[in-house]
This record gives sequence, structure tokens and C-alpha cells, in this order.
Amino acid sequence: MPARAATALLGLVVSPGAPTVRLMPAEGYRGLVLVRDIPFQSLCEHHLLPFRGRVHAGFLPGEHLVGLSTIARAVEHIAHGLQPQERMTQQLHDWLQLELAPRGAGVVVQAEHLCMSFRGVGTSDTQLVTDVFSGALSDDLAARSAFFGTALLGTASLGTASLDTAVLGTAVLGTDVPASPASR
Repeated sequence: MPARAATALLGLVVSPGAPTVRLMPAEGYRGLVLVRDIPFQSLCEHHLLPFRGRVHAGFLPGEHLVGLSTIARAVEHIAHGLQPQERMTQQLHDWLQLELAPRGAGVVVQAEHLCMSFRGVGTSDTQLVTDVFSGALSDDLAARSAFFGTALLGTASLGTASLDTAVLGTAVLGTDVPASPASR
């Protein structure tokens, strides 16, 4: 194997290191904090082929907030290594829980896997979507719908669910989300 190929593979599996977490007081803020469209690339342990996509990571603060670049650095750190997307999603969620102790946390990962688009069935632009939710984002349908609406559509807020969020909530969550009066 040429040295440049070995160096390229090492770049996918060796992490730049865990981010330094500097907590800040939430100062009473209780709304959704969501960092969306964080790009990443990783290496599938099943086929040794890359998968890449975007992470949407959010939380409902407890006592603390964290710098937004810290969440992006956590994605970069966890994405390195051989792994399935499902494990990466769970690890990102667990990191949010451990570091921030939020009232709720959620992670959605969307990725194209080259094992599916480059080889095998050969379907390009197909994405695997994985998600993990806990706490208030798991228990509160309106909060989770707002997360999905903001992360995937960029249109929802916790106060008033838009029609897009109601449709997305029904399609993704498999439950009825009451539409706001303005969207009826």
C-alpha cells in the first residue's frame, strides 16, 4: 500500500482528540439549542468504505450551555474510527448527556454510504437517517417535532408548530401532531 493511501486511511480513523468542554451558565434560557448541518465523514466498519453526511445535534439546557463549536468538535472526534452510523449517533447523544446534563438531548445523523451508492446496488444520493432522543425531547412530542422541523426543514419553533412540522411529525414520528391554528 502506498504511503499516501495509508496516511489517508489514518486520517479517517485517528481522532484529533476530544474537545475541551467549557460550560457557560444557561441564565434561565430554556429553549431548544440546535446546531444543524454539521458535516462529517467516517469509515464503515462493515465494508471499510466511507460514509459522509450531516449531523443535527440539540439539547434543552439544564443549568449550562456550551460553545457551539464544541459540539462540532465532538462530532469530528466521534466520527473518526471504524463504526456503523447507528453507534456514532448513540455516542454523540451520550456525549451531550454526559457533558451538558440537559433536560433533553437529540441527535439526527443523515449520511450517504459509499457501500450502497458506489458498490452494491449503486443508488446515489440515498441517505440513512438515524436518531436518538432522551429526556424532554423524547417525552414531549411538541419539543421533538420542533427539533425535527428545525433540523430538517428549518421552519419550526417550540411555541407554534408549523404545518411543515405537523406533516413531518406525522411522517417521521408515526403519530399525529396537532397543527397550529395558523396552519389549518
